[in-house]
Amino acid sequence: MSCNTTISVHGQEMPLATSGSGPIAGIRLHGDDSHWYILQCGVARCELQKLVTDESRKTALVDVIDLRGEKSLATHNLGIIKLKRRSIKTDVPDSLRRLAEFLRQARGDAVQIAWSDERSSSQRDG
Repeated sequence: MSCNTTISVHGQEMPLATSGSGPIAGIRLHGDDSHWYILQCGVARCELQKLVTDESRKTALVDVIDLRGEKSLATHNLGIIKLKRRSIKTDVPDSLRRLAEFLRQARGDAVQIAWSDERSSSQRDG
């Protein structure tokens, strides 16, 4: 899964970023004036990274919040960021099956391949 983010300004929804455009930095949350946030979404992840800056202007990561189950994020400075999930077509499971079949037919040392398909959350051996 990936995460598309849109921003809603005065009821009008506009694209803000997609998982291919990189992180959205400089986010502030309501009631939290001492931290900055970075939103990073991509394949199978949508994270809000919480940062703090000290007196010497050094920044440190304080926390990482998993937003994969959320539909939106209310911010102080960017309005409401809507988080949308969409499936990404991938041929990795099929490619691994073909590779496993090829290796089964190969001569020589025994080979074992294992992978998990996130859609089914099961472990498979080939």
